[in-house]
Amino acid sequence: MDEPSRDPYAALRHEGYRRFMIGNFLANAGRQALSVAATWQIYQWTNSATALGLVGLVNLLPLLVFVLPAGALADRCDRRKIIIRSMIASTVLSLLLAAVTRFHTQIPSHGLLRVANGLLRDFALIFERQVDTATLQFDNPALPIVYLLLFLHAVVRVLGSPARGSIVPLLVPTKTLSNAVTWNSSTFELSTVVGPAIGGVIVAFSSYSFVYALDALCALALVFALTGVNVRPRVTVPSQNRPGTLAGARFIWRQQTLLAAMTLDLVAVVMGGAVMLLPIYADKILEVGPAGLGWLRAAPALGAIVMAFLGSSGFLVAERC
Repeated sequence: MDEPSRDPYAALRHEGYRRFMIGNFLANAGRQALSVAATWQIYQWTNSATALGLVGLVNLLPLLVFVLPAGALADRCDRRKIIIRSMIASTVLSLLLAAVTRFHTQIPSHGLLRVANGLLRDFALIFERQVDTATLQFDNPALPIVYLLLFLHAVVRVLGSPARGSIVPLLVPTKTLSNAVTWNSSTFELSTVVGPAIGGVIVAFSSYSFVYALDALCALALVFALTGVNVRPRVTVPSQNRPGTLAGARFIWRQQTLLAAMTLDLVAVVMGGAVMLLPIYADKILEVGPAGLGWLRAAPALGAIVMAFLGSSGFLVAERC
């Protein structure tokens, strides 16, 4: 007898997971839209490739510093509360970013902001000696504040990311976990298509502040989605038997195959940071503006989704043959 077909919607039949998936999709889409708006805004303000590279740096530094403590935090604390608090912090930061951007012309150029802009300009000149220095514009007093808010955004995101990635097993039964992970991966890829595309269009036809306010609303959507959701209790481990913060790193170091795969992925991610320079291509080479930039940022995820469908179809054809 044939085995009964597996239910492709098994995870979605659990309300807690369904609410988390929708809220997580909106939060990811908002973050992607914010990234498109921020890079285009900074490029338009500075006309500097180095300024765009610094956006990648302020996103990378919190990852290097806080990724291990964030994992330990997710192991020791209520993951639902971590996610809710990180999303509330993200909402506040996005609203501040919207306010700073909206009223940037009214921000006085105080000494500290002038010094910060001078340091940013000097740093840019180290890497951009071949360009006309007169075209570099580091005179907007709001620029250092935007960098600071983006850095804090990255810190909050890193601190909440392990909890968001590991809460799924607490929302569905074990037998449904693989289906839930599949839905999670699919909606994440979809959010990296929808978010940049919408962000680029909004910047083209409205304003940066609108995108940042939209990101705040999307972050709040995840907060409301998780409010009242019942999370299955975790198996408690005595503190003396609980693995340390570096236990995972030691395990990966001993597993050479896993270490090689993760190292290769790390190199790909680091080199993939060149996407921060896409505003230059969208503006000076392709001349497609912020809307085109959004689709450029969405293209890798869109390609992944298309190939996943093609690969699945090809697999099914091969099975029938």
